[in-house]
Amino acid sequence: MLIGLCSLKSSPGVTTTAIALAAAWPATDPKPTIIESDAHGGDIAVRFHVAEDPGLRSLAAASRLKPDAALLHAHTRRLGPAALPMVTAPHETEQARHAVTALNGLLDLLRETPEPALLDLGQIDPKDLNTADLLTNCAVVLVVSRSAPDQVQRVQSAAQDLLAVNKSTKVVLVGGGKAREIHNLTGLPIAATIPSIAVSGSILTRWSERKARQSFGTQADGLASQLALLRPTDTNARSLIHR
Repeated sequence: MLIGLCSLKSSPGVTTTAIALAAAWPATDPKPTIIESDAHGGDIAVRFHVAEDPGLRSLAAASRLKPDAALLHAHTRRLGPAALPMVTAPHETEQARHAVTALNGLLDLLRETPEPALLDLGQIDPKDLNTADLLTNCAVVLVVSRSAPDQVQRVQSAAQDLLAVNKSTKVVLVGGGKAREIHNLTGLPIAATIPSIAVSGSILTRWSERKARQSFGTQADGLASQLALLRPTDTNARSLIHR
């Protein structure tokens, strides 16, 4: 089963959200594999100070002639303090784009398997045909967006294109905001609202950051629990949080 995470222009946080969801996944279920499918280039390998391969590039090469869902595990590594299963993308854009495009056949198979995979798609253009194919394969698409007016406007402008390729598109709001108002503006359900984490040395900000991290974890736990209930046939995912 594939769960897509993406953002629109100037709205970072997709990789952080994917990692948080994987870490918060219910202990009774197997951890989802994070597949870094960002055609603009990945940053997980850099973040965790590891080589890019084995990863997306080697997985795409291995599955090009004969896609097989079992290949995923051979190109996955457990990274970070939580030892989360991840498939890392090349940092260079052209290599990443070729690897993502070559992975389509394998993703067609993975969407039918019960094991969950989080597709970290990075920044997308929903009108791009290759991107539309990726989104269509997902049981649900989560658009990570800050609640700033310009970014909400981008989600609003892209909403119909997103729904055209996946009617189970929802928004993860970063940094608070009035979820119901943003839902009314965009026409998309709000799956979760998570706080942004400020970086500063002041005592007040450090205290606020601790509170934000606690809230971030609580929201990630709730959303991960909802996603864990999905099955490959749940193409509408209507039971996710509405706000």
